[in-house]
Amino acid sequence: MNFVDIIIIAVSLSLDACVVSLTAGAMNKSISYGKTILIAVTFGLFQAIMPVLGLGVGFGISSFMALTGHWIAFVLLAGVGGRMIYEAFVSDKKEKFSHKKSILNPAVLFFLAVATSIDAFVIGVSFAFVEVAVVLAIILICLITFVLSYICVELGKKFGELWGDKVELLGGLVLIGLGIKILLGGLL
Repeated sequence: MNFVDIIIIAVSLSLDACVVSLTAGAMNKSISYGKTILIAVTFGLFQAIMPVLGLGVGFGISSFMALTGHWIAFVLLAGVGGRMIYEAFVSDKKEKFSHKKSILNPAVLFFLAVATSIDAFVIGVSFAFVEVAVVLAIILICLITFVLSYICVELGKKFGELWGDKVELLGGLVLIGLGIKILLGGLL
């Protein structure tokens, strides 16, 4: 696997995290620099850790993940997305405000990072069967996901300013759509 192949894989793996980062920025227009970095670091690290785990565990778990990983990602993303859609229709502004911050909650961010990095686990398993500079691949996956996630949070903030409260409904639909895409990709 050459350098260009690794870059293509890294960008491809980062796209799910980018969608969630865009949604986080859109829902939290006043998100701080520190929280933006936290989101980018979390997604970057998970995208780097999962291929290492995939490479390390081999066939036993990889076949389990191949059969169930798409379901796990779907349930996590659909759950968060469904909650966002529900909150889009809540009339209590205090409850709505507190939920907008929940995507920044460490537990929610953890589940989103896991859901968006399951495909990276499978890529890690494939690294065992091809000639690849694993350390370089992991570093590039981490850095590219970090940079693109950061950019997407910032773009999301701009998008959120334009669309206002409608962005929460849209964000929920996007996360559910992402979950469905992952589920269908695993089933087909």
